[in-house]
Amino acid sequence: MIGVLVSGEGTNLQALIDAGLPIAAVASNRGDAGALARADEARPDLVLSDIGLPGENGLALMAELKRRYDVAGVAVSGHPIAASEWRDAGFVAYRLKPIRVDQLLQTLDAAVRPMSAATSLQSCRG
Repeated sequence: MIGVLVSGEGTNLQALIDAGLPIAAVASNRGDAGALARADEARPDLVLSDIGLPGENGLALMAELKRRYDVAGVAVSGHPIAASEWRDAGFVAYRLKPIRVDQLLQTLDAAVRPMSAATSLQSCRG
């Protein structure tokens, strides 16, 4: 099973849970210190992070998570961001809000595909 760390203000967690996303940890509205602590506990396989975090930003968070755990990430933001910025931070994909849950799940599934051809979020949702 793929565990996902979700970090971000305004992330529609209930919709993701209802869709069957296997969420390993949530660090919503805590900034990167909370997300890093949750990642230490949960050791996620994938990160879903907003770029705009309270007191920090998702780019710095992803760079640190990538450095510590070599984990893939999907960035979300309410504002456009240059591909070079999110890629340089370690994100493998980016979605501009508002995002439909089905589109987000497809993006997350594509992000985990390189990790394991046999594992996908689609199979986790039953």
